[in-house]
Amino acid sequence: MTVPLPAGRTGLLIEAFLEMLSAERISARNTLEAYRRDLEDAGRALRARGIPLEVAEKSQIVVYLQQLAQDVAPATQARRLSALRQFFAFLVRDGVRPDDPTAALEGPKRRRPLPKSIPEDAVSQVFEAAATVEGPEGARLRCILEMLYGGGFRISELLSLPCKAVSGGGQTVLIKGKGGRERLVPLNGAAHRALEAYLAQRSHFIKPDTPNPWLFPSRKTGKPLTRRRVGQLLAALGAGLGGVLEALSRQPPGCAGGVPPNRKGHLRTTNH
Repeated sequence: MTVPLPAGRTGLLIEAFLEMLSAERISARNTLEAYRRDLEDAGRALRARGIPLEVAEKSQIVVYLQQLAQDVAPATQARRLSALRQFFAFLVRDGVRPDDPTAALEGPKRRRPLPKSIPEDAVSQVFEAAATVEGPEGARLRCILEMLYGGGFRISELLSLPCKAVSGGGQTVLIKGKGGRERLVPLNGAAHRALEAYLAQRSHFIKPDTPNPWLFPSRKTGKPLTRRRVGQLLAALGAGLGGVLEALSRQPPGCAGGVPPNRKGHLRTTNH
């Protein structure tokens, strides 16, 4: 059942915001309609949970964005967040509310193609080698690789994640950046499945009766697994594999649809 469009005060505030854009910024009609759709969608989603859009808190906006990440592309998520930012800035400016709940939120980063200097077959070789590793170690290594390439993380960023960063049933990850800014990273299907498979065996890397907050803890030190250690694990599988990881981790990784298509099915099989 479709929830009615935002009504009452929410609807009036959206109209006032659009009028401001039209008068002060001479925004094009198509732009205004896009803002209207984005804000009304957010208003419906929050209204369904009993929350008027104009009084929503940061945590409630984050939940909405997490749900959005499961259904739409990163570009659409970024546009929706941009509309919310401008709407809340308008509310603060006009004294409707004292704070902007979106001020410290970052939109999802768009995934970049693999660097041309690294052949795709070399990347496939890394995944194929990781698929041969059995047990908890294999599940962990495949999870790291799938999240690295399918989520657009930097390797150091990924390895320093706490468990609580995983949300939305393992569908999204909340990254805290510089200055307290946050961004939501949606995981593709392969990364989500690999994460589930790893979490089922994560206890193997934790000392008994010793709580550990890190997503990828080192069984030896209890601290997050290091970038160097991941490189060593890959290098142990074959000459040059550690070097490929090192090269890819120098910039935001990722490729269309996550991992190279010629090995997606193979990894799905080995992860279950």
